[in-house]
Amino acid sequence: MVLFVQCVDDNGTVFIGAADDLGYLVRDSKNATLKYKSLIKYIPIKEAFGHVWYTFYIDSSVFIITKNFIFQFTFPNNDYLKPVVNYWKTNPRYRIAHKVNEQLFVLDSEDGLLALW
Repeated sequence: MVLFVQCVDDNGTVFIGAADDLGYLVRDSKNATLKYKSLIKYIPIKEAFGHVWYTFYIDSSVFIITKNFIFQFTFPNNDYLKPVVNYWKTNPRYRIAHKVNEQLFVLDSEDGLLALW
């Protein structure tokens, strides 16, 4: 797997995205090595979402942005095995995304800069 993007939450957990996969890194029981844990099984859609373009940690949520979707993962009680997942179909005109002052912005090729979160 080739990793493309990453962000880190308040606990130091690294979230990563790749082609048609997304997840996080967790230390093994001896705290010696990192293992990849996929979050793909928690996503309630069945279609491929392609490459992950961006990941952002904003206000206790991890946002993962792909060509076709924006996913929001929250982890109540820091339980990474029971995430709450929301998702939105993206507008094909979205070009880039940025986090500024704990807000998520996307650039829409027709409507300009949009604040999404």
